[in-house]
Amino acid sequence: MKAEGVKKTNLLEILAYASPHWKMLTIGLTACVIGGLVYPTYSVVFMQVITSFSNPDTLLSTGHFWALMFLVLAGIQGCTMFGQTFFMGYGAENLTMDLRSKLFSNILSQDMGYFDSPLHASGKICTRLATDVPNLRSNRNDVLHCIA
Repeated sequence: MKAEGVKKTNLLEILAYASPHWKMLTIGLTACVIGGLVYPTYSVVFMQVITSFSNPDTLLSTGHFWALMFLVLAGIQGCTMFGQTFFMGYGAENLTMDLRSKLFSNILSQDMGYFDSPLHASGKICTRLATDVPNLRSNRNDVLHCIA
C-alpha cells in the first residue's frame, strides 16, 4: 500500500461515503438501541413476576399479565433483531455497491501508462476490486455494531 501512495484515512471519512444511506442506517441504529434496551427490561419484568408469585390472591391475574409482557418483549426483540439485521445490511450492501462503482470508474479513467506499471497489473487490480471494499464494509459494520 505504501508503494502505491495510498493515504491513510479515518473512520469519519469512510462513514461520509455512507451519507446517501443515512436513513436506513439510522433506522438500523435505532433498532440496535431498542434491542439493547430490551435486556434490562427483561429483568424488570422478571422482578414483577417474582413479586406476583409472592401474593397468592392475585397470582392468576398478575401472572397472566406478566407472562403476556414476556411475549411482548420477545416480539419487540424479534422485530428489533430483524430491523437491525435488515437495515444495517441494506445500508452496508448499498455502500459496498457505491464504493465498488466509484473504484471501478476511477480505474477506468486512468491513462494507459498507469497499467504498464507492475504495481497495477490486471490481477492486482481485480484483487483490489474483490477484497478492499468488502473489507471496508465489514470493518464499518463491526464499528457500528460496537457503537450501538
